[in-house]
Amino acid sequence: MLEVGNEGLRDRIAAVGEPDGEEHAFTSALEMVERPLGTERRLADRVVPRLTVFEFSPYLQGFGALPDGGAVATPAPAWGGPFTGRASLRGSERVAVPAGSFDAVRMDYEISRPTTVTLRPQIDPVFTLGTVWYAAAVRRPVRWTVVTRAGALNILVDDTYELAAYRPA
Repeated sequence: MLEVGNEGLRDRIAAVGEPDGEEHAFTSALEMVERPLGTERRLADRVVPRLTVFEFSPYLQGFGALPDGGAVATPAPAWGGPFTGRASLRGSERVAVPAGSFDAVRMDYEISRPTTVTLRPQIDPVFTLGTVWYAAAVRRPVRWTVVTRAGALNILVDDTYELAAYRPA
């Protein structure tokens, strides 16, 4: 955490062993954040990071009560049309992760973009469905699942992230 203020906060994450990291300013907005990490490499005609981490509003609880839902801000894609998305609060659930069991609030979101002739149907992402479980005890997500599909409906990403450890303040 680099800075906390009335309007938001700013953090920095870095890949282990890398001198630089990525900084991002968060607000109470629902947003999908793209965080490039690691030493860049040249790929064809562009420079890309070794790793890109995506997060969905990781500090949302720090701004008060979770919203019932709304539009989701998304990063501009490197190619193709823009994504649009919506999120909805679904209710409370008990969630067990490696760090323990938590009372959590579930938020589902969908992000999509229309398929176009410039997108390759087997490999270009067009739809993401995700779920985030926010736990008041840790004021961060304790589990996040995400599935991204290409235009041909094949799965490009099918990941689950869980809180591995937690030390109460």
